[in-house]
Amino acid sequence: PIFVATTADSIQCVIKATPPTRRNDLVWMQNGILTGVLGQHHLADTTRAVLRLSAQADGSFQSGSLASVVHGTHAHDFANILRVGGGVECDV
Repeated sequence: PIFVATTADSIQCVIKATPPTRRNDLVWMQNGILTGVLGQHHLADTTRAVLRLSAQADGSFQSGSLASVVHGTHAHDFANILRVGGGVECDV
């Protein structure tokens, strides 16, 4: 997987900079809905994660009042990374 955390206005730049053979490996970590822009690039099935957490001063993470949610090809792997690496629960 290729993890991407970017602003909405940079999404198209990220897609263009990613080799076509690797675009299905993109894992989008956003706080919004990307279906439209990803669909325009035939990437609607790529992994998307809505993260509801905050980083603490000690480098740990704290889950928000709602669970983080991830969907797509790499969803289970990404959820496991959050769980094991940061103690963050994530709905798949």
